[in-house]
Amino acid sequence: MKIKLFFTISLLFITMYSEAQVLNELLGYIYCNESKLPIQYATVELVDNNIGALTNKKGYFSISLTKKNNNGLVGIRMLGYKPKSLKLDSWSKNKIDTIYLIKDTIDLKEVTISSQKINCPPYLLGINTKSNAVFFENVGNQIAVFCKNENNNKNGKINSLRFYIKSGGKYNAPFRVHLYSVGKDGLPNEELLRENLIVAANKKKWFEVDVDSLNITIPKAGFFIAMEWIYTDESFHYLSEANRKKYSQQQYGQKLGAVESKELNDYTYLKRLGGKWYKFIIPNLQKESISYNALINGKVTYSCEE
Repeated sequence: MKIKLFFTISLLFITMYSEAQVLNELLGYIYCNESKLPIQYATVELVDNNIGALTNKKGYFSISLTKKNNNGLVGIRMLGYKPKSLKLDSWSKNKIDTIYLIKDTIDLKEVTISSQKINCPPYLLGINTKSNAVFFENVGNQIAVFCKNENNNKNGKINSLRFYIKSGGKYNAPFRVHLYSVGKDGLPNEELLRENLIVAANKKKWFEVDVDSLNITIPKAGFFIAMEWIYTDESFHYLSEANRKKYSQQQYGQKLGAVESKELNDYTYLKRLGGKWYKFIIPNLQKESISYNALINGKVTYSCEE
C-alpha cells in the first residue's frame, strides 16, 4: 500500500510539474494605428487564465505560456483605444508579433451643476476613515472601491479621486487610475475615463486627483474608483519584511492604506491580470464579521437648490 501511494503521489507531482513548464513565449509589440508609435502600459491578458503583462516604454510585452494556458483568447486593452481580442493559436509562438490599436474617439457630454447657493458642499463617496491596515499588489493588479450614489435623483458630477498612500513603500511611484460603472452583477464594468490617467503622489496620506474638468456624470447606480500598479522604473522596488518572518521579499510601488473593521463591508474589489473582478474577502475574518477595505474615495458635487 505504501508503494502504491508513493507512486500515485510521484505521478501527480510529475503531471503538475510538466503542466507548469514553460512551453513557449507570447511576444509582441503594441502600436498606435494612427501615429505608429509604441503604446506603453497597454494590458495584454490571457482571458480567464490569471496571467498577463503590461507593455513597456517600447510597447513590448512577453508572457510565458504553459500547458494549462496554451489556448484561448488574448485580450488587449488600453484607455483611449478600442479593445482587441485575438485567438491565442493565431499568434506566432516564440516570434514577435506586432499589433496595432485604433483610437476610440468619444465625445464627452458637458455636465452643468446649477445652484443658487454660494456654498454647495461636495460629498465624499467611498471609504474615508483612519488607516490600520495596508494593501500592496503586483504590477498589473487593480484594487477598486465602490462609491454609492447618495442621491441618485439629482444631477451631479465627479470632482476628484482620493487615495490614502501609506508609508513603507515607494509612495511616489506612478500608478494608473480607473473609474468604472457598476455592472448588472454589481462588479466594476465599463470605463468612465476615456484617456490614460497616470499619476504619482507628491505626499503620503491622502492624495487627490482632480478630474473635475473631465465632466464625468455620477451614474445612478454609483461607480468604482480603482488603483492599478504599473511598472515605470526599477528605482521603485523595495524590500518588505514578510509578515512575522525574518526574511524580506521584493515589492514594487506604493502601499495603499486600508481599514479592518466590523462596520464596513462590500466595498473593496480586486482584479489580477488575466482574471475577473471579485469581492475582496478574507474567510477567517468574514467568520467574525470583519471586513477589509481599501482607503479610496471620491469627491462629488450634486446640484442644490434653495
